[in-house]
Amino acid sequence: YGNNETGYYAVPLMDLFLNGYTPKEDRKTNIEDKNLQPDARGGFLYGIIGTKPQTGMQSVNGLSDLGNSLQHYLSNNFVVCLSYTTFSYNHVVTLWGAEYDESGLLRAVYVTDSDDQDETGVETDVAMKRYVVKGKGNLSFLSNAISEGANGAKINSLQYLRFGGEADLEE
Repeated sequence: YGNNETGYYAVPLMDLFLNGYTPKEDRKTNIEDKNLQPDARGGFLYGIIGTKPQTGMQSVNGLSDLGNSLQHYLSNNFVVCLSYTTFSYNHVVTLWGAEYDESGLLRAVYVTDSDDQDETGVETDVAMKRYVVKGKGNLSFLSNAISEGANGAKINSLQYLRFGGEADLEE
């Protein structure tokens, strides 16, 4: 996923494992296919959920948009991944919670990262982390910097998973 030119977003890979969709050339999304023949590398829940993709992706705009989206996804039991850019690479982390101030504005997120370990497996600093979320114009950033002047890493998208699909929200 990390490389902008050759990596895959989390969404098509989740669809590969769940439904059996072969990742598409755009590496971002899958389209519902009623005639799906599951890819042999995945489709572990194809017999249960069939061909309906259980995933989605949303671009992130300003801080208010990000806060509203996270509130919606988390309060409706979605699993959410947050994608951000570090230098020229993308990275994705699993979101566990969000922190809002008294006026309802997003201030921080709580994430875990499967890469938070050293090669020996004895890393002791592997746990949920709190990152401050900052807005600058129509962009949102993750930051662990103490300096107010540091932007942090640009948040690109929210990638989510919900068993049963979004139709469950209306029921």
